[in-house]
Amino acid sequence: MGARELIALEMETLWGSDARGRVLPAHHLVAGVTADAVVVRYGSSVPDELVARLGALTPDPTNIAPFLAQCQQLLDSRYGSTVLNSGPGYLIPEGLTYESDADFVDSRAPRSLPCPDTWPSDEWQELLAGNLGPWAVAVTDDDRVAAVAHMPASNERAAEIGIETHPDFRGRGLAAATTARWAEVAKGRTLFYSTSADNRSSQRVAERLGLEQLGWLWKLSHPDQSGTHAGRR
Repeated sequence: MGARELIALEMETLWGSDARGRVLPAHHLVAGVTADAVVVRYGSSVPDELVARLGALTPDPTNIAPFLAQCQQLLDSRYGSTVLNSGPGYLIPEGLTYESDADFVDSRAPRSLPCPDTWPSDEWQELLAGNLGPWAVAVTDDDRVAAVAHMPASNERAAEIGIETHPDFRGRGLAAATTARWAEVAKGRTLFYSTSADNRSSQRVAERLGLEQLGWLWKLSHPDQSGTHAGRR
């Protein structure tokens, strides 16, 4: 698959679609921009008349800002206020490796681990039980959880990684190492890594791993739901 097809698959993985090809109602419009293409999907609750007006606009992949400004103006006239968020999308290649002396536990051979203070305890138990998909955890000598890679969004074809490093263990390369371990555990689907435009530390992880940047993902959303994704399907 080329970059256009891959970023379209990542959009489907993150935000799902209904029978009309519309995404979750939390987002009014999402767009994936590659070097030479723009893939646009509209929210399931956006009226057909407004979709027609949005669809009449022509996006330019080399200068997407005017298109997004026009879309936001139209959506604001309907919804009062929308929020524009964006960030890069990356492909995680098969066979990804990263040298690390960290110790890992993963979903292929799970065992009990103490819940980190950044996770709800019930969700942590669901993760360890394998109910939230493949996962990998970097642990200390005393079994403290230093970094977690999991699968917050997926479908039959692809999965998106979620990666979190405990504040006490940042700056040690654990996010990159745990991402590589998760990619090994989750192989069999197309794997993606995305982050926000202002999260430079997460972008540096992608750079450290040598991930291919597919393009840039944009969302125009309800102010309270800009982080919503489709979840596991």
